Amino acid sequence: MEVEKALIIKKNQIVEDTDESLSVATSNCPLFIKARGYDDVCVSEEETDFPIAYSLVVHKYAWMVERLIKAIYSPANIYCIHYDEKSPASFKSAIKSLASCLPNVFIASKIEYVYYTSFSRVQADLNCFSDLLRSEVKWKYLINLCGQDFPLRTNIELVSELKKLNGANMLETTRPTEYKQQRFTYHHELVGNSDLNKWLVGTDQLKSPPPHGIEMFVGNAYFVLSRDFIVYMNSSAVVKDFLKWSEDTYDPEEHIWATLVRMPGVPGEVPRSHPDITDLMSKTRLVKWLGIQTFHKYNINCLAIYDFDPMEVEKALIIKKNQIVKDTDESLSVATSNCPLFIKTRGYDDVCVSEEETDFPIAYSLVVHKYAWMVERLIKAIYSPANIYCIHYDEKSPASFKSAIKSLASCLPNVFIASKIEYVYYTSFSRVQADLNCFSDLLRSEVKWKYLINLCGQDVPLRTNIELVSELKKLNGTNMLETTRPPEHKKQRFTLHYKLEGNSDLNKWLVGTDQLKSPPPHGIEMFVGNAYFVLSRDFIVYMNSSAVVKDFLKWSEDTFSPDEHIWATLVRMPGVPGEVPRSHPDITDLMSKTRLVKWLGTDLHLYPACSGIYIRGVCIYSLGELRWLLNYGHWFANKFDTNVDPIPLQCLEEKMEKRRKLFGC
Repeated sequence: MEVEKALIIKKNQIVEDTDESLSVATSNCPLFIKARGYDDVCVSEEETDFPIAYSLVVHKYAWMVERLIKAIYSPANIYCIHYDEKSPASFKSAIKSLASCLPNVFIASKIEYVYYTSFSRVQADLNCFSDLLRSEVKWKYLINLCGQDFPLRTNIELVSELKKLNGANMLETTRPTEYKQQRFTYHHELVGNSDLNKWLVGTDQLKSPPPHGIEMFVGNAYFVLSRDFIVYMNSSAVVKDFLKWSEDTYDPEEHIWATLVRMPGVPGEVPRSHPDITDLMSKTRLVKWLGIQTFHKYNINCLAIYDFDPMEVEKALIIKKNQIVKDTDESLSVATSNCPLFIKTRGYDDVCVSEEETDFPIAYSLVVHKYAWMVERLIKAIYSPANIYCIHYDEKSPASFKSAIKSLASCLPNVFIASKIEYVYYTSFSRVQADLNCFSDLLRSEVKWKYLINLCGQDVPLRTNIELVSELKKLNGTNMLETTRPPEHKKQRFTLHYKLEGNSDLNKWLVGTDQLKSPPPHGIEMFVGNAYFVLSRDFIVYMNSSAVVKDFLKWSEDTFSPDEHIWATLVRMPGVPGEVPRSHPDITDLMSKTRLVKWLGTDLHLYPACSGIYIRGVCIYSLGELRWLLNYGHWFANKFDTNVDPIPLQCLEEKMEKRRKLFGC
């Protein structure tokens, strides 16, 4: 009953409190003080001996500001209010009138026009800091708030908590993600036609590094800082230089305080080596951010889809036809700008790892070029803290994609970007080089992985990590991939010379010539397959050090689609670890369990018809393939595209999650 009453009030019975009414109320200070109970605040000796300073930066809702002050009020404390010079006259008048009634509440001596995400927000606090240091009250700690905050502790409880800090500072301070680094690596400037109408815009002008070799950290605008820290800040030339340097950064209040408390030697220092302190770990302020905006999830019953329920299938087809929501790369950058929250939201911190998985780490080489959220969903589906993941993005990819992938990698300790990035051109050797770059990095990693699997950003696993570990153990050091004798039409791919043509790094393509190539070096016999494989560590180590392999790779640089013959040939070379003997029968893509692909024109006795669409001869899966994908026994499937049909990926993710719970530790 009471909840229903509250909901009715919320919906249509809210009475707006005007700024003018606060001005009227405070026109008679003694009456206002008595009516609001400021004269009835009990102050203990402990509170008297431990005054707190407040810096309040406010811009609207005068009565909310008053109610905040009343809730945190103690005669022992001192309160500085900075209102935005752009605020309505009625608001400013009300705040001035409120301050005139309370002896320990005052207006900042210097007032700023405060512009969203600009340094002016920091300057407003700095103005209050100076005034508070000049006050006669010898406060112990300073807390900054905005007009829409509200306390969850009484003053005596705050005093007790602050004493426990014992001179330390309390605030969010974390290492910056790739996404947030651009906030202070580029110059930003205020633009606009009047003091009442300005906004911050970015430029492509790079800033100099932070002065004095200061290492950057990020957090939020709110803090609990000791008096000693504020005194130090107010007199330090290094701090002054850093504040000056920060004036043309974006949202500087979200990195200034987080960085300053990490500076060696500051009072209440948080050592640079200290782990990240997130907003949830710091008890300063509880904010419920608009979830992490992840990829779009559709209201669909996957169990009914597997059973081909007509109603659910029809719903899925309607979504596919005209209700697809496109997931942007930028939204992944935003989601990963707060790594702890992203990790928790996506469940990376809840991945159970068995002893068997810990003892059998897997390495992954992911060569990707678009759809950042699909890359993230692939990594999440195959993720284990025991594994190691190298991502190579195409240098030609949009900046938004590359930024999102870098930001994703910065959040996960066992995911990294390849140390050397290639421009990847379709059917050229650059696709092989991208994998080779990851191979080198993975061999240098401290993780002693057993097998390496390479994937692209539109693959999806059909096995959980524990199932993959079990299957890989059965290989017992052998390699698994397609390797067949080349049909006549494929031989020209490596008997003729091919070359890249184009007018820029962003626009090149491979063209054939009539120039015959020399035979493969060292009498190597050619086999063909596809670009994807499961290779043992011993094989990769051998490959990385073999002069014969190096010669063969060099020879392959001017061939067509070399990724479709290099691996198939190398595993057949006599003496390689996990060798497939040359005399061994062909191993087709269906016999190798690496990856299930539906090619245009393949035998319908072996493959179901493609219920999606074909792109470059490859089926983009839709609902009709789900059962086949799950039942055929392969480890991964290709190709998926959430912009063509998002339901198959969502349903396979659900299925894999259930299998993880079933087979997990």
